[in-house]
Amino acid sequence: MTDFVLDNSVTMRWCFNSGSHAYADAVLRMLETAQGEAFVPILWRYEVSSVLTRAQKTGTLTAQRVMDFLELLVAGFFRRSDSAESRGNVGF
Repeated sequence: MTDFVLDNSVTMRWCFNSGSHAYADAVLRMLETAQGEAFVPILWRYEVSSVLTRAQKTGTLTAQRVMDFLELLVAGFFRRSDSAESRGNVGF
């Protein structure tokens, strides 16, 4: 099992349909198959929120797509780095 800190740029690759990205795709596969766990810093949730808000305001993403993606993240494979007991609770 590999644990690591997940960067927002990788997270956003999963949201936008802008083509495949080998590293982001590999990270997602690793998380989906429970081969690793992602830790996210507190700042990550603000970065995610900022990108999604901007994308919705510009019409790049619909409100429904934003909500669906946030639900996926909340139910996801993440642990906030400020608490060892917060798996799946990224604080949105």
